[in-house]
Amino acid sequence: MDIYQLIQQNLPYILSLLLMLFMFKNLILAKVYKLETISTEHAFHIFKEKTINSMFLDVRTDWELKRDPKIKKSKFIPLSELSGRINEIKKGGVEKKIVIVCLNGGGRAKAAGIKLKKAGFSDVNVMKGGIMSWQRADYPLSIPKTRNTSFG
Repeated sequence: MDIYQLIQQNLPYILSLLLMLFMFKNLILAKVYKLETISTEHAFHIFKEKTINSMFLDVRTDWELKRDPKIKKSKFIPLSELSGRINEIKKGGVEKKIVIVCLNGGGRAKAAGIKLKKAGFSDVNVMKGGIMSWQRADYPLSIPKTRNTSFG
């Protein structure tokens, strides 16, 4: 049996494996880059602690930020713009503690964390539960001035 027959006979299995790898890419890379996931409570401790050189980075979309509150004093850079704006974050040094926030602490936050780790940042953390968890805990938020809920 040659390689082409082997691939043809096992194509569904090969495609399934590739799909699984694609789906779990950020999870796998988060482990490779030693990306930390922290609780909302731990993130709030960092938020309150004045002696820690830290930054909260919100990577949600513009639409989500207009719709939902944000963590006070957090820097907003949508994930889609992060690669082109890394230098804005580097101004405070790559040693600072970064807490990444998205809507629910999932894939976007991990993708942002991986980008920051690749850029040389050493202390990158993903807040578990995202802004939804922060809001449920009743921690300090900035409410958008206008909540535009219309579509179109």
